[in-house]
Amino acid sequence: MVHCKANHQKAGIYFTPFTNFQGREDAVVEGSHYRYKDIYLYANGEKQRIAGGVALDPTHPGTRERIKYIIRRFKKFGFQYVKADFMVQGALEGDHFHDPHVTTGLQAYNAGMKFLEDTMGAKLYLNLAISPLFPSQYADSRRIACDAWGDIGKVEYTLNALTYGWWLGSVYDYNDPDHVVLGGYSDGENRARVTSAVITGLFTSGDDFSKAGDPEGKEKARRYLTNADIDALGRIHKSFRPVEGNTANRASDMFVYEDPKCFYLAVFNYSQTEANVTVSFDRIGLRTGGPLYARELWSGQTGKFSSPMAVHLPPADVLVYQFFKDGQKPR
Repeated sequence: MVHCKANHQKAGIYFTPFTNFQGREDAVVEGSHYRYKDIYLYANGEKQRIAGGVALDPTHPGTRERIKYIIRRFKKFGFQYVKADFMVQGALEGDHFHDPHVTTGLQAYNAGMKFLEDTMGAKLYLNLAISPLFPSQYADSRRIACDAWGDIGKVEYTLNALTYGWWLGSVYDYNDPDHVVLGGYSDGENRARVTSAVITGLFTSGDDFSKAGDPEGKEKARRYLTNADIDALGRIHKSFRPVEGNTANRASDMFVYEDPKCFYLAVFNYSQTEANVTVSFDRIGLRTGGPLYARELWSGQTGKFSSPMAVHLPPADVLVYQFFKDGQKPR
């Protein structure tokens, strides 16, 4: 913890508040006198289980004493970030709940999340893994989809979630696109994966930067995590909107964001062959009376563009344009 603070970092940790994986029914619940079999959630007399994790009744005092015990330890050790996982177990239906006023799984989840928030307080940041969308008021951010690595297929997977979940950036403080891993993937995939993160609204690097970590990941991080223009998009902390919203099981290949001075367009190529895309300014929502100057942020190249705009994309790559709405040529 001292090392983290010396590096101006904040330490994070992992927690499953409503799920047990250790398997022993007679084990004593941390911080309480209950056994795990006492706090399990049962349906038709059987333990509720998903992905190997047994659901805990969020309203049971044993579950709550466990939460208090673990959160106190997190605070004692100086953690400031908590990723909470396997949250859906807290919303499952059961034969009954300990609190007699709770009759549905979602009621139980709401009560459990309220207790978790009150126990954590304002100093701990709560990030939810893929979890029930609502209630949303108890967490700072939520994973927009499941785990995503660095290949172009996972880039599209993440952006499929953004295509249909961009609006969640107005529900949670941040949409979380999962950690970004660069080592082992092509340069184009690296650019596309970093871009998929910054336009979703939150950026977390997932490569191993320890002394024993992969040298390739470190080198790629120096190359792709130090582009000032791309980094600035990440600091917006907002979700870009998809241009197309009827893409079946695929992601939109264009996403946009607008502020008072600039209009941003990210164009992706999810295929392993080169692609040519025609961009209509009207279709993407860029209102202009004529040509505009724009900078492509990965290359830094500047040009003047009119509608329709022809975009040539390398295989499994992305181009990100910053249009200057005042018509001035960027420096």
